[in-house]
Amino acid sequence: MEVSFRFLHLADLHLDTSFYGEKPELRRLLQQEARMCLERAVDLALAKKVQALLIAGDLFDQDLLSFATEKKLLVEFQRLRAGGVKVFYAPGNHDPFNGTSGIGRLSWPDNVYIYKKAMPEMVYARDREGRPVAAVTGAGHESRQEGKNLVALFPPSAEALPRVALLHALVLGHEGSEQHSRYAPCSRDDLRGKGYHYWALGHVHSFGQVLEEPAAYYPGNTQGRNPTETGPKGCLLVEIDTKGRVQVNFERLSRLCWERIFLQNLEQVSTLEQLQHLIVSSIQKVISQQPPGLVLLPRVYLLGTCPLYRELKSEDNLLFLQESLLEEMALPWLEIKAERLFPPLDLEKYRQGPHLLAEVLKLLARAEKDDELLLSLAPRLLAAVEAGYVGTSREEKLLYLRRLLQDMDKEIALRLIKDA
Repeated sequence: MEVSFRFLHLADLHLDTSFYGEKPELRRLLQQEARMCLERAVDLALAKKVQALLIAGDLFDQDLLSFATEKKLLVEFQRLRAGGVKVFYAPGNHDPFNGTSGIGRLSWPDNVYIYKKAMPEMVYARDREGRPVAAVTGAGHESRQEGKNLVALFPPSAEALPRVALLHALVLGHEGSEQHSRYAPCSRDDLRGKGYHYWALGHVHSFGQVLEEPAAYYPGNTQGRNPTETGPKGCLLVEIDTKGRVQVNFERLSRLCWERIFLQNLEQVSTLEQLQHLIVSSIQKVISQQPPGLVLLPRVYLLGTCPLYRELKSEDNLLFLQESLLEEMALPWLEIKAERLFPPLDLEKYRQGPHLLAEVLKLLARAEKDDELLLSLAPRLLAAVEAGYVGTSREEKLLYLRRLLQDMDKEIALRLIKDA
């Protein structure tokens, strides 16, 4: 593969996120790590000898920038300038280009090009000799609530060079899109037929391929912002050859990693010591599977049946458990959730008898096997469908309802049995 254009694709760095609600030590750690992700991206760009670094929006989280972030940005972009790397930056909904934004106040190096308007424009990426190596067409958000389909404004491109489109946008129907606001919404079909070899997108915080042809990707954010944004975080190294073929590789940047750990084998856990040992060993197992130098931020879910049900319903007990394990394992953050925990219950003895619980348990058992019955028991408007988290097809509704049925027999028994 004879590479014609090699670049890094980043998005959603969200520098200077406040992380309100976290302890000051963790807030500082997360903010510093976000800046370090930028530094590692520049290290990678120089090591891989890329010709450009593309940022698909939300470089900043807010208008007011810290001194540390301003200094870091200018230092890192100057490093890219010295290495002959051009920066193409298309602002998003968190960092729109306007008269009061931090973007407009900074003295950017001359290797940084910012797409200041929602109307797309094309700029050439050039090599050290000034020869064009790619055509980069981009558009930026001008406000925090861009509702227009900006992709529809992108003109067809027929340049005899690698052609890249750069934009912060929500591709409707893409996995994870339902968790993000509908800023600059578009469809997959909107991305087709315009002649671009690669769509460099931002807004969705998880890595994902939107289309194979033309190639369209979200790199995800460079660092998880909260416990729901789990797994490796980084950027994409993209190469386009002389025939327009695209190769994409994910490159990890963040050394902080939020992770969810689910513990369900709690039936024999009847003492604090046993519970602590199980949690510690589970966290250590996850840590052993990670690359060296990574710092884990785990959220542990205690699920199912546990003899310590009553004790773990106490917020004071959960707080004690978290703090003792934080100290023991020297972690910067740990959270333990016991929301789906149940006491030992012998439901079989309640399935027979002239009482409400027996009838409900029988109905649930039938609904698990009878799709029509399950659909008939559901309310006319499902909250998840109304909120856009679940599709409207029969299969999607059934899948959602079956998830709701999980442990519902225990939940109902808890509410109906006086001494449960």
